[in-house]
Amino acid sequence: MLLAPLHSNLDLRCEACGGLLRRAPEFERKIGKPLEQPLWRCSTCDHMQVHPIPSAEEIASYYLPRTSANVKRRRVGWAGGTSQVTPSYLRRLRRVTAGRPGMLLDVGFGSGSFLRAAHSMGYRIAGVDLNVDRFKPDIECELRQGTLRPGLFPDRSFDVVTAHHVLEHVEDLSQVLRVIHGLLRNDGYLLIELPHDLKSLVKRLKLATLSRGYTKFTRLQHLRFFSIRSLRTTLERRGFEVELCRSIPSYEMLRFPQALLLMPVAPIECWTGCGHNLEAIARKP
Repeated sequence: MLLAPLHSNLDLRCEACGGLLRRAPEFERKIGKPLEQPLWRCSTCDHMQVHPIPSAEEIASYYLPRTSANVKRRRVGWAGGTSQVTPSYLRRLRRVTAGRPGMLLDVGFGSGSFLRAAHSMGYRIAGVDLNVDRFKPDIECELRQGTLRPGLFPDRSFDVVTAHHVLEHVEDLSQVLRVIHGLLRNDGYLLIELPHDLKSLVKRLKLATLSRGYTKFTRLQHLRFFSIRSLRTTLERRGFEVELCRSIPSYEMLRFPQALLLMPVAPIECWTGCGHNLEAIARKP
């Protein structure tokens, strides 16, 4: 009889709440995770994460356009116009913008669409991304290439830090949030949006009707899957006060008139917490 691997459940703790992790093979099959990267689930906060997590160098290799496949994928939205910004990004920023806009850092700025939108609202902007070539700015901004790390920007230099579809990719979640906490001024805000792949009602309907998996995840894509509870817990354990944490109804991700098509399912999404994406607004006390 084969013996269990040495890294048993007793060795693995949830990065969100510290609870025990257990294997989640049913979700591995749904999202197509490779065998060398098992998925683990926390029974306390419903957080899911892979183990082992790839190194920062491995993760970076996926996002740098070194192959024809990566280059082709990154041509979408190259110009980075403000019309490409998801409506939910702007709603969160407007909600925390009181009076005079200050300094904003966008972690993982991509094509620069959101940076342009924030600049048009009066913010002084900065960004960090593994690949800065996707954004060709014609506005004043401060850009850094690489991962967010200590010393990249001066402490307490930002009023708002945004991380749109970033935290599910990073190697060390705790370190990234510690750095963000240090970069924010007192009463500064962290604005987050994340995928809700395993709970989204609309994505589950697509799965049922199209008879295929959620996505073609590879070893270097999503490394963790948050629940509403695990996202809130993650932020509170890192010193943030959470003002909003919820799943976003699908219609809020679209502009009018396309949003009308998904409004009928909004009550179900809100009641069950099975919206398309997750969002959080957290303040540094």
